[in-house]
Amino acid sequence: MCQTACPAECIYIQAGPSPWPDRDKVPVRFDIDLLKCIYCGMCEEACPCDAIELTPTYNVVCTSRAEKVYDLTKLLNR
Repeated sequence: MCQTACPAECIYIQAGPSPWPDRDKVPVRFDIDLLKCIYCGMCEEACPCDAIELTPTYNVVCTSRAEKVYDLTKLLNR
């Protein structure tokens, strides 16, 4: 739901089949492009499981645009 709620279209989610019987799908790919993000909080409000949280702590410094695209591995390691 966060991808649909995002007005800046900075979230991309690709779903795949779930290995567990109690779920239909799981995210195979989940990308957030922080250079497109307008930090409006719509994704945080739309998330049913509180997986997205906007905090006042962030890092603006980077050496390439690719560093500001957060995928599943970057998000889970933070």
